Amino acid sequence: MDEIQSYFATLASNAASTLRARHPSMPADALSVANTGQQAQMTGWQAVAVHPLQSLETGYQAVVRRLTATASGDDARKDAEHQALSRFFLLTTDKPRLLNVDDDGIDADLRRWPLIDDELDAIKSRLHLARRLINEPSADRSPLGEMGTVVDRAVSLLMRMAPGKSTDAMAPELQKAAKYLGFPDNTEPADIARRWIYERQNVSQRDDLLALADELESKLVRPLSDPGNVVASSRSLYNISAFYLYRLMHRFHGGSSIEAMTHAIKQEASGLVTGSMHPAQLEWLCAWHEKQIAALGEQLDNLSRKLQAKFGRPGPVLRFYLKGGRAMFTALGTPRLGTNDWDTGVLIDPELPAEAWYTAFAAVNDTVIKTLDELRYGYTELLYGNKAALAAPATATLAAVVPRDEDEEPNEYTLAGAQAEALAEAAQDTRAPQSQLTLMSMAGLQAAASGTARPTGINGELIDIGISTRSSVELREHWAHVTVTKTKGVSGALVPVPQLGFFVDDFSTILRDAVETPETVDRKLAKRLDRLGLVLQSGGDAITGVVAEKLARLKQQVPKTIGALKPVDSTAEGRLQIWTLDALLESLDVDAPGHRSWGEALDTYVASLVTSGQLYDERSDVLKSIWARISDEFESASDKGANARKLLGVFTGTRALVSTIAKDLKRLEIAFGLPDLGKPLPTGAWELVSNIVTALAPTPRHVTGANATVAIVGAFAARLHLLHAGLSSELADGTWPVEQIELELWLTPSSLPQSVQILNQLATRLGSLAGRIETKTVGEAESAVLLVIPKPGVVSPATVIEDSQPVLATVSVVDASLRSGQVNDSINGWPVTPARVLALRFLEAAAAAEDYGIRQLRRNSMKLIVNEILGRQLE
Repeated sequence: MDEIQSYFATLASNAASTLRARHPSMPADALSVANTGQQAQMTGWQAVAVHPLQSLETGYQAVVRRLTATASGDDARKDAEHQALSRFFLLTTDKPRLLNVDDDGIDADLRRWPLIDDELDAIKSRLHLARRLINEPSADRSPLGEMGTVVDRAVSLLMRMAPGKSTDAMAPELQKAAKYLGFPDNTEPADIARRWIYERQNVSQRDDLLALADELESKLVRPLSDPGNVVASSRSLYNISAFYLYRLMHRFHGGSSIEAMTHAIKQEASGLVTGSMHPAQLEWLCAWHEKQIAALGEQLDNLSRKLQAKFGRPGPVLRFYLKGGRAMFTALGTPRLGTNDWDTGVLIDPELPAEAWYTAFAAVNDTVIKTLDELRYGYTELLYGNKAALAAPATATLAAVVPRDEDEEPNEYTLAGAQAEALAEAAQDTRAPQSQLTLMSMAGLQAAASGTARPTGINGELIDIGISTRSSVELREHWAHVTVTKTKGVSGALVPVPQLGFFVDDFSTILRDAVETPETVDRKLAKRLDRLGLVLQSGGDAITGVVAEKLARLKQQVPKTIGALKPVDSTAEGRLQIWTLDALLESLDVDAPGHRSWGEALDTYVASLVTSGQLYDERSDVLKSIWARISDEFESASDKGANARKLLGVFTGTRALVSTIAKDLKRLEIAFGLPDLGKPLPTGAWELVSNIVTALAPTPRHVTGANATVAIVGAFAARLHLLHAGLSSELADGTWPVEQIELELWLTPSSLPQSVQILNQLATRLGSLAGRIETKTVGEAESAVLLVIPKPGVVSPATVIEDSQPVLATVSVVDASLRSGQVNDSINGWPVTPARVLALRFLEAAAAAEDYGIRQLRRNSMKLIVNEILGRQLE
């Protein structure tokens, strides 16, 4: 066993020892961690029962929806989805495959090299062809010529396996291949191949040719193919719904055929080996990772420019950036404080049409797969080039480095990737092992020999790359808000990282999620609060400039609240107050014509909470419950603890305010008569709403003399779809309430300048209701909106936020060309936006919402439409 294999064996042994110390009551076999062989793999669903183009056979989606409907929690739902999908598809693991973009301008660079394992297979096939030609001569091919091609391609491949061209930095078998080729550092690849052919040009006899083929086999092809030539694996996971995950890692085995390792212990073991593989004192290791990420960023920037030109887009279509703690510390100018693996993200413009988006995805996919394929060997070369730093006794020192910070929450890539891999392992646990036997762990060999379940995979993570899927809320959310800048890292390389505001939003989402379920909070939350404070206290313009802009906006929108609160924009607490209030008001769109009166009422209400000390009340039960769980983490740093408690108070206060707003909007919904939606004879408030909608939603050409279409949109449209499907309105609990009856008026471009006149003429259709409502048209052209406002006493919602003139309905003008091809449904004789379009609108609305609570309500509306309305249509 050479120095590098010993290094990884020591890391595995150290991780196993730590697990046994932490879990003394568990069987030792279930806590076993061992080094094993490495390979490149991809995992994804393979169509079997249902052909992808069987457009009329969508019933399987209804089966999947039905079987997952009762699952509680994300993990249980994903397991149920896997079990249901397995009735129709196979979850398969194989070697990576490229999608090969069908465009010469984009794909020219991508097709330059095949994947390394594919090239190895091609070289073996070429040698096999040479052997066949020795026994079965051909007039147009010679065995010596084919063997010359083997050498030529082997030299080129060797350059990719050892780009540094140093034999000292090669694995032992790779050194043998290099020695056979006479591979000094200063020789060009083409010279090596020509010299080999020149020296053997006279070999022509059958036995001599066979001997030469054997020589190539034993001294070149077999050493090049040795599994020990690479100490990193690449993995592509396509079975995660929110993102595609690509990973460079070192693979270990956990557990054995005697005692399986549990999923929780696997997570813990992966954290241990990952932390040990990134010791802070080895700056050359950190520098290498930075340079690879910077280089990949350049590749994707170049690809983005090509795609931008192809699609005729005004700006870049790709964004690539470092994520997590390393990104945060790099953005703060202290990259040396970053620890553990390197997480990155790729965004593809969600506004691209589907065909363009998937063309871009194919190009990114192939770029990333090829990059990780090369980096497997780059990482190997790095370690062998620095083997003195990793050799004993240094190995023992490195292995004892404190592993992944125990206060560090596993990120979404680690959690989702682990579950996706577990499902893949379960699907293939009785199949033949995919890695070669020579480097397989003892547990793996025993399982292969006995036909029992194989040990689980444990990942020492190096670089993760996540590509957000086209249908995810996160893609649209991050595309709208993430600004990437190039910032110097430890090595001086310019690393793409988000501006600091991204981390405020990211931590805010995590902390608001924790506040929603205080009973699940653990001490890891303390580090989140501490890091958020660190970002907020930054003196850079990315924080101070943005805070100043937000504060100026708040002074216009909620002057009473700001006057009472007087947030100090130089402190972390004050900045967070400004940040969260602005996020809430932007999510609620208080500047919209239909919300202005309510926005003024909200300002009055929030100001009263400030004055009474109730807005950010540190005595609230939720805050006290959470603080009791994390306060010990600040025992030795009282100042940090005091600041963290104030930040926590902002989140608990914001949560309470959003809860009040959501309940108030629900009261409006009830006051507008929505519970009576399904009654055959409308009465009371619902009768008024029904008459308003009927009057405002005439057929085309009956709006006025203009050619126009009216469509019902928003939450009211979703409720109408529920009604039409015969479903209970209770399914809408937890979704965005019907705060207003929203309609769109589609006008042709030639009619847009007359928007105000057309809206006023439309309002005359409400003449019979003049005793109960009044109308008002605000704005001009495409910004014009018709407001329908009930007169005092007509609607009595009894809301906490007292709006004297709640808007009952709005009609907004839309350029009809933007709705081209949309065919509206007819429900109750009213034109209603179709369910699929409605789901996409809520998806976009959720992504645009900067406040966590508002985003969740809109996300739930999207899920309601997809799961209950569209899902049932498939049955």
